[in-house]
Amino acid sequence: MIYNHDEIIASLSIMFEKLNDQTRKKLLGEEIERIINSYFGRISADQLATSLLSKYGSDLFNKKYGVFETIINGSEREDLISLAISLGLNTDSKTIWDDILCKLDSKRNLSIFLKNYNLPDYFLMIGKKDLRETTETIKLEYNQSLTSLGFPHSYQNFVKLELIEKINNSSGKFSSLVVMPTGSGKTRTAVEYMIDFIREKKKANIIWVVDSPELAEQALQTFKSLWLLRGDRELTIHRCFNKFNPTINFEKKINIIFCAFDKLRSEKEKTSNLFNGLKLNTNLLLIDEAHYSLATKYDEILSSIKNNSKELITIGLTATPLRPDDNEMFSLKNYFDNRIIEFKDEDDIIIKNPLEYLQEKNYLASIDVEYLSIPSDEIKPTSSEFNTKIINRIKQSLEEKKQIIIFAMSKNHAIALDILLKHEKVKCNCIIGETLSQERQIYFKEFQDKKINVLINYDILATGIDLPKVDELFILRKFGQVTTAMQVLGRALRGELNGGNKKNKIISVINNKVIINNPNDLYNLINNMHT
Repeated sequence: MIYNHDEIIASLSIMFEKLNDQTRKKLLGEEIERIINSYFGRISADQLATSLLSKYGSDLFNKKYGVFETIINGSEREDLISLAISLGLNTDSKTIWDDILCKLDSKRNLSIFLKNYNLPDYFLMIGKKDLRETTETIKLEYNQSLTSLGFPHSYQNFVKLELIEKINNSSGKFSSLVVMPTGSGKTRTAVEYMIDFIREKKKANIIWVVDSPELAEQALQTFKSLWLLRGDRELTIHRCFNKFNPTINFEKKINIIFCAFDKLRSEKEKTSNLFNGLKLNTNLLLIDEAHYSLATKYDEILSSIKNNSKELITIGLTATPLRPDDNEMFSLKNYFDNRIIEFKDEDDIIIKNPLEYLQEKNYLASIDVEYLSIPSDEIKPTSSEFNTKIINRIKQSLEEKKQIIIFAMSKNHAIALDILLKHEKVKCNCIIGETLSQERQIYFKEFQDKKINVLINYDILATGIDLPKVDELFILRKFGQVTTAMQVLGRALRGELNGGNKKNKIISVINNKVIINNPNDLYNLINNMHT
């Protein structure tokens, strides 16, 4: 079931109407209150509901956030009588507030609470139950209805063929780093190689590991779609992230395990049968966003697999350019035995500027950059001049039917912008670290279907998430590192031949010119990031 956010906010607002200003401010948080204070005389119930829904989503009434406690303790006795009766409590008790809080510790009693305040079962996540299975079989059926995903682009195929050639010309364990610019389809390229690898094997265990569950799921879905088109048998795939704990028979045919680093780390610390099996039986290890492999906490996991699995092929994927003066890149090259597969043209010559090459051929979008005309001392989350100019500029873009991603200055700034934009009737949603995975997927789908036009975040959308319908980025945060700038800018690089646009726009605070130490502008940074 899909829930309407406006209806949820309206339902919450009714419950919040009787809360006093002090309680509203406590729930809203000091920084968000400071940001929106100049726009509104007092915090309305609607604004409070919008803020809390942005912060916590369907997990709003999880006791760990204290929202329950603040609402109950901020309510007058007479407003709690009907709830106390529904919970079977003594309404004459002097401790009615504490009695109610003690009762509200189970899903059943939460259901009573929601019913009492006419709130939807959205907050029980009944409609958002994760129906994905830990282990799936990809079945190939005669006369199966399939949608063509086309063939790899020529440059993707060149990368794959070079990788195969290097592997075939080596013996024993093999490691290599594949460098492809953001937006060029490194996931698709790696999956194409996986398919070729599997078709030649009767039995193999393959790990795809990345830093986030969303990216692991995205890779799984890419593989699943392509195997239905190119596969030659039924295959077993496993999820190993979040709640998913696969039981794997490593001696059985082909196993493909899509993992998140933190889950693997947890399994290693438990010395689980799963990790021991992976450690001893992996044949192909693909590390997406390969720079994470240098982190000590992840290196221990990968080294354990690399040192114990025989005849292991390890492939790292990165969109970060290899700069000779970069110590991290030097370490990354060493980690993959200095075997680097870089971007080449049809004549097998390394392309010095892959972004320019791909933009000229319409695989990547060209970028226009616009700098917001705002004094430097006003570029701060609490500045009403700053936020008003942003809102007006967004509304101008929406008149042109643009799909927009905003990178706010902080998590609280993202939530405050969500409140301010919704007040202006903008169809938007906010994604922060606390946003549940299921809800993120719903927001992504709504954005791609143009049911919402603006996605607001601080840094969650900086890497990897595949959102093809982006027209404009609003970059309000300052860049601390050039690599972060590259990752963020990558959200606007999908070109016409990859399902995007010929040209996209970046609207940025002017401070980024100084912070990224670029004498020209962000457009030049994009064009020169691989030189």
